[in-house]
Amino acid sequence: MAEYEAGNTLEGVSIHHRKAVKQKGVLEGFGFHTEMLGSFEGWMGGEPLVFFTMLLGAFAAIWVASTVSRERDGGTADFMFTLPISRGGLFMGKAAAHLSGLLLITALSYGVTLLFGQWFSTIEDAEILLVYMAARALAALAFAGVGYLITVFVASERAGLAISIGIVIISFLLNMLAGINESLSWLSDFSLFTIFSGKEMFTSGSLPWNGVFITILLYIVGVLGGWRLLSRRDL
Repeated sequence: MAEYEAGNTLEGVSIHHRKAVKQKGVLEGFGFHTEMLGSFEGWMGGEPLVFFTMLLGAFAAIWVASTVSRERDGGTADFMFTLPISRGGLFMGKAAAHLSGLLLITALSYGVTLLFGQWFSTIEDAEILLVYMAARALAALAFAGVGYLITVFVASERAGLAISIGIVIISFLLNMLAGINESLSWLSDFSLFTIFSGKEMFTSGSLPWNGVFITILLYIVGVLGGWRLLSRRDL
């Protein structure tokens, strides 16, 4: 009887442990780390970092995915690409405007974060907040790179919008699923949300250079790929 009860107790503990691990994985998928909640900088590296990355990434992907598709939708593609400037030149001009806009949004976000941090809490390390902002911007550039490849192929702005949002959401879901079970951890390799871990950046105080390399590479490949495809593709 004692052995039976001991077995049931161990089984119960095991089930409880598995549930706790799954719950922790889900929470971490949303960027919720209890050990980081002791400071404003730690809190910003958790859930706010994940959701701002999602919002800025979706905005970037949607914005750049309309680079060509919007002209098709508006019936201005023929006019735009008969101007005395090459398709590639127009594409690169729009890409430069997108990059400037994203950098401006990032700078404004940093300023607003500092302002609210001073008003409602205490900021002890403003540099780590700058690291978070840089991570968000780089992740957004990676999503933008995907958007540049999409815009050449989609026939309408609405299709580009749907595909862009879908890519960001799928990337986020892969990040969540990877934390639920160890057997699914390989899914994190296909998510841009795992490239920059708020917890790791909070601990080290710097960006992971492999993440910087991957995001910049995706952006450059997307821009150059979209430019080359547009230059050779019939509209």
